[in-house]
Amino acid sequence: AYQQAALAQPCDPRPYLDLGRLTLDRYRQGNAYASPWQAIAALKQAVAHSSIALPSPQWGEGTGVRGGNDYAAESHALLAQAQHLIGETESALENYRNALHLAPLRTDWSLGLGQVCLELNRPEAAITALQEALIHAPTPRHPAVLEALTRAYAPSHLWPEAHQTAETALGF
Repeated sequence: AYQQAALAQPCDPRPYLDLGRLTLDRYRQGNAYASPWQAIAALKQAVAHSSIALPSPQWGEGTGVRGGNDYAAESHALLAQAQHLIGETESALENYRNALHLAPLRTDWSLGLGQVCLELNRPEAAITALQEALIHAPTPRHPAVLEALTRAYAPSHLWPEAHQTAETALGF
């Protein structure tokens, strides 16, 4: 159905975005017929077609998306997630940065960027991304962000910050 929709409107990123999102979700759920590579193929098409700003009624006002192109931001972020899953960390880094340029208030994307930076042994960049994630997190004790931030402080020998962040995560 998604492929037929893409063929019907080849310049519309939405069918590609939906197919990529669905494929990635199915892969994460353990579906043997879904792979990150399939998601990447669809999401690259979504990124290519999302340069045309389309109205995005699903997100609405106040989402923090620059330029009004929600599809481009989400396409880049999902592409980064899929690339990260298969170990394409440099590509994931670039796509997380593109997504956050368009939608800087997304905690989950800043967390993803921070995790990729940690894997690339770039703790300073990870700290910056993870601090941004905490600023926009729905709760100041976002466990995944605090855990990643604690891991980012250690290679930089920021022991007091690592200790304080770990205590915050544990609720002390």
